[in-house]
Amino acid sequence: MDDRDIAIISAVVAQQNIFLHQLIMLLNDDDDEDFNFDEDEMLDWVTAIKTQKPGRLWSYKRFGTFWEKDVPENNEAFFKESFRMERPCFDILVNRLEVLRKKDTNCRAAIPLEKRIAIALYTLGSSSEYRTVGRLFGVAPNSVCNILHEFCRALIHEFSNEYMSPNYLTSDKIDECVKGFEAIGFPQCLGAIDACHIEIKPPAAEAVDHHNSKGWYSTVLFALVDHRYANANILHKNM
Repeated sequence: MDDRDIAIISAVVAQQNIFLHQLIMLLNDDDDEDFNFDEDEMLDWVTAIKTQKPGRLWSYKRFGTFWEKDVPENNEAFFKESFRMERPCFDILVNRLEVLRKKDTNCRAAIPLEKRIAIALYTLGSSSEYRTVGRLFGVAPNSVCNILHEFCRALIHEFSNEYMSPNYLTSDKIDECVKGFEAIGFPQCLGAIDACHIEIKPPAAEAVDHHNSKGWYSTVLFALVDHRYANANILHKNM
């Protein structure tokens, strides 16, 4: 039992003592003629409250130290392999997604902002299940899920104006695309996406970032089109 557990138990006992004190004061109030009670039954009830054991603590100890130990002890290549980006890009996300920071509570310390972003990036960049990522980072599987969804929502809110067209994924645009695809035989469809490799000659220092699985250097062009074959969004990245 650590200091935090002792503090929680002490708080519970103190609250019970306050309640008992208020109850005793009420029992000793002779002016309240309407207050009727069985003295023996009340005494047994009060004794039971004083002797009951504290409830089980809901905190579950976890021991994953990937972020606290493995990441700091390895080099930049390990960081990029784990989170699919270099530290300067990671730092930009930390600075601009301050909305994801949580406050500590009386029961436990909040997951740091940097670790929350790392969990989301690792989950997006791998095929691991939530429980596998949770064990790696020392958090619950449902926390991984919540962190991922919060990260994606915050990312869209913060960066959509810079990287997406103003009418991208508006309510009117979504309704128009879904109805358009349904009219041509594709119900519940928002868009059609495809990608292709475009061969390039990258600088020597960046060559490894552009080397694809086919053995040559390229950048990947992603295109999303609507039911009229019009480009809804275009993105390119390294592979």
